[in-house]
Amino acid sequence: MTLILTPPLWRMAKQPSMDENIQDIDLVNNDVIDEPTEDVETIDSTETQDTDNELEELRAFKANVEKQNAIKRRLEKKAQTSSKPHSTNTDDLAEVKFFHKVELFAEENGLTRQQARKVLSLYPEATQETLRDPFVQAGIKALEHQKRFNAVPGVSNTTQKVGGKTFSEMSENERKANWEKMVGGK
Repeated sequence: MTLILTPPLWRMAKQPSMDENIQDIDLVNNDVIDEPTEDVETIDSTETQDTDNELEELRAFKANVEKQNAIKRRLEKKAQTSSKPHSTNTDDLAEVKFFHKVELFAEENGLTRQQARKVLSLYPEATQETLRDPFVQAGIKALEHQKRFNAVPGVSNTTQKVGGKTFSEMSENERKANWEKMVGGK
């Protein structure tokens, strides 16, 4: 699909030159022009302005054409990349088989799915013997530690109030009396 843009027809029409305009005037009036008049000078300045305007229009037109050609190239490139055959069926099938294998391995060996997935990604043909390997055992313990670490809540920025006062608002005697309540003791 090729997109061809052409300029408007009025731009393509032959513009009469200054000499042709003068000859047309001479033929109509049957006069001979010996020296240029102010009208000719005015025509010259308006022609230069017209040509400047036409140049600006042509530059804008050229920029528009380049922009449309760039869009066309991007669309063609997308069409080429999207027309490549995808192996989604085989990828999806392999993913489903791996998921099933992870489920079975986790159930048989008392592991979580995350632990089984990590072990099977490192050792696709893992067995119980593989789980006895100190390296694998250390990895499983690290996953357990990471899970426990992520389960611990972060530090809270809220302050506890006892009797309507925060710790900084209490006197020394009030702090001593309410210390257990403030730190969460019994």
